[in-house]
Amino acid sequence: MELDHLFIMVADGAEAEQRARELGLTETYRRRHAGQGTENLCCCFENLFVEFLWVHGEAEARSPPIRRTMLYERSLWRTAGTCPFGIAWRNASAGTLSSLDCWPFQPPYLPAGVSLPVTNSSDDPTQPMLFGSPGTVSPRDWPMERRGLLQYPAGFTEVTRVELGLPAGIFPPAALQTLAEHTPLSFAVTAQWTLTVEVARIDGAPPSRLMLSAPPD
Repeated sequence: MELDHLFIMVADGAEAEQRARELGLTETYRRRHAGQGTENLCCCFENLFVEFLWVHGEAEARSPPIRRTMLYERSLWRTAGTCPFGIAWRNASAGTLSSLDCWPFQPPYLPAGVSLPVTNSSDDPTQPMLFGSPGTVSPRDWPMERRGLLQYPAGFTEVTRVELGLPAGIFPPAALQTLAEHTPLSFAVTAQWTLTVEVARIDGAPPSRLMLSAPPD
């Protein structure tokens, strides 16, 4: 089991660009999720990618096929007290997947018959969305035309640690604890939702720490 990507909800594409720029990250690609009402801007490291995600169509995001993901509610995190983060894994063993307690999400933009396992704990929008990715390989192994230069222009190689900060009173569900047991994910109590990645550097300098969460309004 590996971490595949991390998402943070932002207001729109302009905020996504600003956050990536503030972190010194290079945009790898963008995508519109047809039928889901969301768009993204992704920045890829060697082993996982960071996704800045926003709602562009409220009706689609709140439609019956999508509603259970609570993506729309997560997009309102600044005022609704919901969690703005998602954590996706890849290559989970059958035993681990069974322990995560998931339901099959079939977004319209994926081929017929393809579904994503989403943990039942994600039904609570005050918890992070935890789900499986259809991908099986890390960005370093993607075709060059898809992965580009990764984050090498910024001097970064791979993410070595992911730290999730949960506000006081929010307790990690069993699925999150299972994910932490099998990946470089840790969590702690913080004043507000935070998501920080520790990133190895090309030049061999000490790892950089990048806080992905936007500052509160």
